[in-house]
Amino acid sequence: MNGLRGRVPRRVLIAGLIVAFVLVATGLYAIVAPRQAIASSASLTILDGSVSLQREGGAFAEAKDGDLVRAGDTVKTGDNSHAVLTYFDGSTVSLDADTELRIEELQATPAGDIVVRMFQQVGSTWHVVGRELSRDSKYELRTPTSTASVRGTSWLTGVLPNGQTVQETVDGVVANSANGVVVETSAGFTTTVQPGTAPTPPLPAPEPPATVTVVLGAQTANAVVVDPNGRSVGVANGQPVRSIPGSTVSVNDQGQLVMRIPQSGQSRLSTLVQTPTGSTQPVPIATQVNVRGVGTVATALEVRSPDANGTARGGVALTPAGVVVLPQGDANQLLAPKIGAPPPLPGGAVPFIGGQQPG
Repeated sequence: MNGLRGRVPRRVLIAGLIVAFVLVATGLYAIVAPRQAIASSASLTILDGSVSLQREGGAFAEAKDGDLVRAGDTVKTGDNSHAVLTYFDGSTVSLDADTELRIEELQATPAGDIVVRMFQQVGSTWHVVGRELSRDSKYELRTPTSTASVRGTSWLTGVLPNGQTVQETVDGVVANSANGVVVETSAGFTTTVQPGTAPTPPLPAPEPPATVTVVLGAQTANAVVVDPNGRSVGVANGQPVRSIPGSTVSVNDQGQLVMRIPQSGQSRLSTLVQTPTGSTQPVPIATQVNVRGVGTVATALEVRSPDANGTARGGVALTPAGVVVLPQGDANQLLAPKIGAPPPLPGGAVPFIGGQQPG
């Protein structure tokens, strides 16, 4: 019975993941949501540390997890603090520590077009636009020196106190404009804007010092990897999640979930896998570390058993000596995922399932 139970969910999972990725890529899931009722705000998820919120015309005050942020509001993260803003269509902005971001405009039209304009005063943000935007939609980020516009992509933006802006594209194309010059950066490229100058020509983005790749078996539709700041990458409740800056999530030819995470130093990563209800089959979790200019330097394989709720928990430590698989007790103590959700619909519903923790 266990073998039969394992085979059927695997086929269902692969089909489900394909459907989920198609829905996110095309934005079809947003069609059924009453856009205008919820598009005037974004939900704030506080991952760790302290976050302040300034309402339009007011002073900064301590923000609360789940606060709704509207046009005119400003979010500011403290030292060693991280947060995520989630818009009604599932697009997200992850704020790194010491970042200040103001929502200048946020609205939707009856036709389903979305208009988002933001201003980043300082700090680092990671943007993931959840769908291909329509011709009349706009997703725009201004900084003291430049403006970035996209149609559907993911990118990083860093702003120094003097206004210098560095933009790096991970997926798609970003159009950067400053001083009457527009420079488009495609995936894998970056541009820099100094105060009072035009964007530099696109250059290949520097590779991260290391890249961690986590591969999971195909027996689950919900699995996420969580970093020490509570940021996640994976699939939660059938929707891709990418709050770790520069991360990617995909499904390979074998139907396995593949997460790639830029890495700059020692760390611990936790993995939560939600298996089909009633499954007792162990879950394999493969982790590989590639160092820039060197190649693969370490690999590890965890085999974790689901608990009574069908959740398998794994954990590894990334050290100079390689990848260390943590004992189950230590893995259980690592951070669980905290997934941002779009603003709730009237009555407490959400426009798509994405705000619950898998398991």
